Amino acid sequence: MENTSIRPLILISNDDSIDAPGIHHLARTVRSMGDVIVVAPAHPHSGQSAALTVGSPLRISEKPCDIDGVRMFTVTGTPVDCIKLGLHAIVPRKPDLVLAGINHGSNSGVNVTYSGTMGAVLEACLEGIPAVGFSLLHHSIKADFTLSTAFVADITAKVLLGGLPKGICLNVNIPAKVIPE
Repeated sequence: MENTSIRPLILISNDDSIDAPGIHHLARTVRSMGDVIVVAPAHPHSGQSAALTVGSPLRISEKPCDIDGVRMFTVTGTPVDCIKLGLHAIVPRKPDLVLAGINHGSNSGVNVTYSGTMGAVLEACLEGIPAVGFSLLHHSIKADFTLSTAFVADITAKVLLGGLPKGICLNVNIPAKVIPE
C-alpha cells in the first residue's frame, strides 16, 4: 500500500459484464478490505484479450448498486478500456489493487492469452498495480460462487498486505466443487 493512513483502494473489472454474478460476488467478498470501485463492460466481452476500442466513442455510466459502499460504473468497451478509463477518469487515486472476475470457466493454458479478464489483469500489471484474476471452473450463469469466497478473501488480503513483485500478476482458478477427503 502506498499510504497506510487511508483505506486501500480496490478497482474491480471483468469480461462478463457489469451484470455478471461473479463480479458482484467478488465486490461483496472484498468490500470490507478497502474502498471498492467496479468498472466493468456494459456488455460481455469474453475472448477480447487486451483489445482496445478505437473505432467508436466510449461512454461511462454510474450504475446504482445494492452492495453497501461499492460504486459501480459501466463502460461501453472492453475490459482493458475499463481499466484505462478507471485509472484515468474514475478512481480518485492509483488503486492499491486491481481484481478481475470472477470469471465463468477456466483461464488456464491458451485461454489466458484470449481472456478479457486476464487482459484487464495484465493491463493493471503494466501500470505497476498489483493485480489478480479470479476464475471459477464452472460455465453456468447459476454457478455457486460461494466456493470462491475463502480463496478470494485470503489471496486479496495477502496481496494487499505484501504486494506482488514488479511485473508479476496472479491468475487464480478455483474448483467448482469441493472434493470430499
